[in-house]
Amino acid sequence: MLRTVLVTLIAVYLMVNQTIVFAQDVSPPSLPIIYNGTVFLDGEALEKQTLLTVRVGTWESRPVLVDQGSFQLLVAGPPGGSHDGELITFALGDLIALQQFVFTSLPEPKMEILRLDFQTQPIVVPAANGATGPVVTENNASTNGHRQSWPWWLGACIALLGATVLIVRRRAGFH
Repeated sequence: MLRTVLVTLIAVYLMVNQTIVFAQDVSPPSLPIIYNGTVFLDGEALEKQTLLTVRVGTWESRPVLVDQGSFQLLVAGPPGGSHDGELITFALGDLIALQQFVFTSLPEPKMEILRLDFQTQPIVVPAANGATGPVVTENNASTNGHRQSWPWWLGACIALLGATVLIVRRRAGFH
């Protein structure tokens, strides 16, 4: 029994130590999301050539060319693994797209096709009381299609704790 408890404590210690290493941002880089799609400015397909970037928090990608309203291979792949939960935005110079997502690290690279809408003027809609004001865009795809999950080490700790309790109870004669 002492051996089982000792092994469990060592395993928990190693998991906690690994967590500290991840907290110091020495984790491997996040695998990228690669975007292709179309760009609309004030409801019209963007016809002039311009540069488009994607931002994850304060990190910004290399720009890609938007030509005839289309873009390809816009890569959201910030270094390190500390960007989970940060906002993904798309920028045409000073303009930010209405579409925004939340970044999550992926187990493999992912390709997505998007329609990005940019506005040069604030959108004004009537409020319920008749007043008008700018629209606050809701992040209708806030998880970017990815489920938020608990850190792997938390599940492992809970499983180890449960196994330890079960072993101790059986050896002590509690059924």
